[in-house]
Amino acid sequence: MADLDVKLPVGRLIFGYVIIIALLVLVTAATHFVPAGEYNRVEKVNSETGNTMTVIVPDSFSYVDQNPQGFVDFIYSPIKSLYYKGILGAVLVVFIIFIGGSFMAMRRTGALDAGILNFIKKFKGKEHLVIPIMMVFFSLFGALFGILEELVPFIIIIVPMAIAMGYDSIVGMMMIFGACAVGFTAAMTNPFTVVIAQSIAELPIYSGLFFRFVAWAIMITLAILYTSWYARRIKRDPEKSLVKESDGDFRKEFETLEREHSEFTPAHKRVVWTIGILVLLLLVTIISGQLLFPSSLGDISFPLVFLIFLIMGIASGLLGGLGVLGTLKAFGKGIITFLPASLLIMLARAIFVVADEGMIMDTVLFHLSSIIDNYPTVVASWAMLLVQTAINFFISSGSAQAMVATPVMVPLGELVGITRQTSVLAFQMGDGFSNLFWPTNVLLIVALSLAGISWTKWARFILPLQAMFLLAGFAILTVAVLINWGPF
Repeated sequence: MADLDVKLPVGRLIFGYVIIIALLVLVTAATHFVPAGEYNRVEKVNSETGNTMTVIVPDSFSYVDQNPQGFVDFIYSPIKSLYYKGILGAVLVVFIIFIGGSFMAMRRTGALDAGILNFIKKFKGKEHLVIPIMMVFFSLFGALFGILEELVPFIIIIVPMAIAMGYDSIVGMMMIFGACAVGFTAAMTNPFTVVIAQSIAELPIYSGLFFRFVAWAIMITLAILYTSWYARRIKRDPEKSLVKESDGDFRKEFETLEREHSEFTPAHKRVVWTIGILVLLLLVTIISGQLLFPSSLGDISFPLVFLIFLIMGIASGLLGGLGVLGTLKAFGKGIITFLPASLLIMLARAIFVVADEGMIMDTVLFHLSSIIDNYPTVVASWAMLLVQTAINFFISSGSAQAMVATPVMVPLGELVGITRQTSVLAFQMGDGFSNLFWPTNVLLIVALSLAGISWTKWARFILPLQAMFLLAGFAILTVAVLINWGPF
């Protein structure tokens, strides 16, 4: 077995750096001419989880003294992003580089590749079935349990599998991250968006379930059809792949492996069984935790995923015959390989730091939300979706956006005849679909880095689907307004 490697196309990430740095410069400049302002905030208890939420008080916006961000703030913001309002930034950086280390160890054993080839042989001639099956499966994790971050590391398994099946890394990205993000957005019972937003809007928890199911079915069908169309297109002609250059190394390795008729060795079987058992343990733990302990799972989910993948990498190296020294070398190589991606994460999160420190985020929210009451009811619901999409550029966290935007949007919606239930749905769709596009979404940057896809290539692929989601969202909101979807 060849000494398999993980290669991140750093050169093709450079344009992503340029875009994010340009956005950071723009937001820094905006703190000098956009008036500073803020809403009052109060603490509210989430009746479902028992957690305390800090939410905005509607009609409490006021302008405050300007706090422009200077050159020093601009330079320091990526570092500050590591610990700003918690340690999430640092956790994400550590998370991605150690996931890279674990993946390198798994690939170096050759077991992962042999397992993928074995899977492909079983689906020979039926590859087209894999896309819809996997997309529905992963989408339900987001739709029912609000699981998204925890599944991101599986990209390092799904993407090579998609490439080996004759597709590309974009198809692999859609099969897991894209599908899960669609489920997270058009969710039925997502505790991090639906539950929090309905709690703030004082709606019965999980009410409107059937209508949300229909919305999810429409959106995931659109995603499957678009992904399948693209997959068939590049299956017929690989030159039409948007990422044919960066996928080249993977393709060559798998072609070599297929020519050699690589079989499972006993070491390979040990590694694959270990990975399978740990993955199953991880999924069972996360799902049972969501059902039984929703108030505490959020605090341990990231560390839990990190720990499982760390064990997975170490066990793979040792059981796969790399030895202690070989496993450590593989980890070290993987960490170095994924360092450029960690810098991209810091830069993306720095945009939020600068906007928040410059006191312009609430001002943007105030002026965007004021647009809604200028239109008829149906058009106002569309405006609400567009406003939430714009807010999502700054606040990519679904739960954070629910606590910021819902208290403002729900009363505004009621003023023009939009039910609270419809306002919550507009929030969901505005919060989520653009997470597949905005480069300020740190989780998207993590996922693209693991898949080895530049943001610009991804943007070319995802923009038509974003347009479809937007039009479908308009149609769904129109129906919701016309039937006066309730209960309130």
